[in-house]
Amino acid sequence: MTYRLTIHAIERMKEANISEEVVRLTLEQPEGRIWDESAKFIYQRRFLRPNGKPFMLRVVLDEAQFPASVVTIYAASRYARYLR
Repeated sequence: MTYRLTIHAIERMKEANISEEVVRLTLEQPEGRIWDESAKFIYQRRFLRPNGKPFMLRVVLDEAQFPASVVTIYAASRYARYLR
């Protein structure tokens, strides 16, 4: 998948200590893909932190742009509400 990272997404990745490899894996092999009301898709996938704690990475992608644009990311440690 071809995509670009916005400045905001890069800042959020640094804050959450998330690598671009994890973002790429989420986009290429998501556990879920949800249509958001703001006309974007949310890709999500579960991972383990180095300390063994699980989290869900959610990547908001604007597919209307070319290349698709990663608008933001967020890592949720309490992610049960996102499982549908």
